[in-house]
Amino acid sequence: MRFGLLILLLVFTCTGMNAQNYKHIKKATQLINSDKNLAKALWHLEKAEKVDYGFCGNAWMEAFWRIHFERARIYARKGNYHSTLSELDSIVTCAFGGDCVKSDSLKLEALFLMYGVENVTKALESNFHKLVTLESMDENNRFLVHLESINYDLWLYIPLQYKWGFEHIEVREIFANEHPQIVQSN
Repeated sequence: MRFGLLILLLVFTCTGMNAQNYKHIKKATQLINSDKNLAKALWHLEKAEKVDYGFCGNAWMEAFWRIHFERARIYARKGNYHSTLSELDSIVTCAFGGDCVKSDSLKLEALFLMYGVENVTKALESNFHKLVTLESMDENNRFLVHLESINYDLWLYIPLQYKWGFEHIEVREIFANEHPQIVQSN
């Protein structure tokens, strides 16, 4: 009984107590979504970096992901795709509160706008036959796809459902499930 209460207390502490600390991130997101005052949205994200998110590691990881993702969205809206990619590349993990597919999708969108859909798609297609294994993934469930023709190392997150019970999976299959628009364009 005591153990159950302790777990319940920790869950509420990690989710409820730190929710008010996301106010700067939420305000930045609202400003970005409304496409109003992106400079003020950046200011809110700078403030959010200084906020204490408590002792819960998940709260810190989620805040870190959201701050960098929203900053990347601002750079993308301004047409600064190199900074967009730099922000997204600084996200080492999104397993604890982030949205890996959203990060990867924005990364691909920035690459499309920088190099053209056809060039990026061809660079990706040249990697579709490669196998992702547990050994080829890093500790944050990411795998590397080197896009030779544009000289870019694209680190993508592999959803956890692929990690259990497989020896290998083709890059094409991951894209077919997580980014079908790329595979369908073939």
